[in-house]
Amino acid sequence: MNKADWWAGHNVKSWDTKKTQLRLILNHMSAPDLTVKQMDTLSLAKKYFKNDSDTLGYWLERLGRKGKDKMEDEDWDKCKAGDQKSLNKMRRYNKQDVRGGVELLIEFRDYLRSGGVDIFK
Repeated sequence: MNKADWWAGHNVKSWDTKKTQLRLILNHMSAPDLTVKQMDTLSLAKKYFKNDSDTLGYWLERLGRKGKDKMEDEDWDKCKAGDQKSLNKMRRYNKQDVRGGVELLIEFRDYLRSGGVDIFK
């Protein structure tokens, strides 16, 4: 994390960063560089667009991309218990989350750039 120029993701500011911080402090680890810039596609979605939903999966589907598999509460519970099938499902879900987040970020970047807005300034 300390080598990154940016932390990017969908809801990265309110979810990913804070959950990561929690895991680090609970495991008595050092904080990452908290001055790293963050690019949050959820914040961009809310600032520039008015969609019926602002979830990553919904945005991807609306843009004609593959959405995300559904994770149920039961899946999360099974993962916590170490169920391998559920952990495999979670791995696929996480990969979809990362790939989809990159696709959405590129889509937003290119669209907003065409209107004169550079989100990485």
